[in-house]
Amino acid sequence: ESVGFFGPVEQEQYYNTKNYGIALRQPLFDLVTVESFKKAKALEAKSAAELDAEQSELIIRTAEAYFTVLFSLESREYAAVKTFAAGESVEQARRALNAGEGTVTELRAAEADLKLASAEELRAVTNLDQAVSELSLLIGYAPARLYGLDPFALRGSMEDRRSLMQWIEQAQLSSPLVDAARQELRVAHREREKNRAEFYPKLDLHAGRTYSENDNNYSIGTTYDTYSLNVRLEMPLYTGGYTSAAVRQAAAGMVEAEARLREAERKTAADVSKYFREFRAGFAGMEAYEKAVASARVTVEAARKGLRHGTSTKAEVEHARERLHYALIELARERYRVILNKLMLEHAAGQLSLDDVMTVNSWLRRKPVALPAPGADS
Repeated sequence: ESVGFFGPVEQEQYYNTKNYGIALRQPLFDLVTVESFKKAKALEAKSAAELDAEQSELIIRTAEAYFTVLFSLESREYAAVKTFAAGESVEQARRALNAGEGTVTELRAAEADLKLASAEELRAVTNLDQAVSELSLLIGYAPARLYGLDPFALRGSMEDRRSLMQWIEQAQLSSPLVDAARQELRVAHREREKNRAEFYPKLDLHAGRTYSENDNNYSIGTTYDTYSLNVRLEMPLYTGGYTSAAVRQAAAGMVEAEARLREAERKTAADVSKYFREFRAGFAGMEAYEKAVASARVTVEAARKGLRHGTSTKAEVEHARERLHYALIELARERYRVILNKLMLEHAAGQLSLDDVMTVNSWLRRKPVALPAPGADS
């Protein structure tokens, strides 16, 4: 120590202090957390249902784009046949006029028909390019060839003996649209229960330990080691009406979710009824056009025989071929429509899956159909 004016002066002393602590909290009773967890599970189920719906819709869009390309190919072929037949009519009208057996009016009418047929062929080529572009956008690349439909395989595997009521009952159970609406109702219910749980107390278990070492002027190396274990109860008394208002708001959300569920059920039943009837009617249409094709083939053969014997003209043969191609294209349209209606029926009922994609693949011929290069002239 040193000596000052008023006497001895003590020197400064330094002491070390160490403190450690840990606290643990375990909720024992907390309805808000429980309801929040249940709400999260409902949101997860809703997202899964929406994902299933998106995957199913992707299958529909891809199948529709694929068959649109095939139909556009057949439409272009029909348009080319129609143009050729119109050209033959022009030549026949010109020869008749030169021979003195025709009129200028007949020739001009035939030329007008040829221009219309040429315009239709150009439109068919444009539609084909557009269809290929849309399919390429979906699958990620421009296909060079596609497999065509095998009508015999299609006819043998499209029968379904389930009634309309069976389809509707299945749809109410497994439709992604209905399931998503049902999960949305669960979310709204859990939101109401979570807000209502704010009225209830919370019970927590608290455990802790503190350890300290310190020195001072009076003691050296003092150590404190403290343990604690207690239960804490929190009871809300008044929240200014916020909790009551939140409960009423969540209850109104439940009413809205229930209305959306009823709407989803009605829409699903309507969609199932629509595609079920169109699918069944498609078979009758296919049979009608198959008979029309058979009749048109007979007409073409008769016209060709008449041409060989001099009783028919080349223009008549080409017009018979045009009617045959028209029947063929309408038959193809009906087949593609039946397939899409069946897929849409499965989609509406929540039954569409990759197995259905494999089934559609089994209806396609092994021999691929070449696609024209983008922008190429037909």
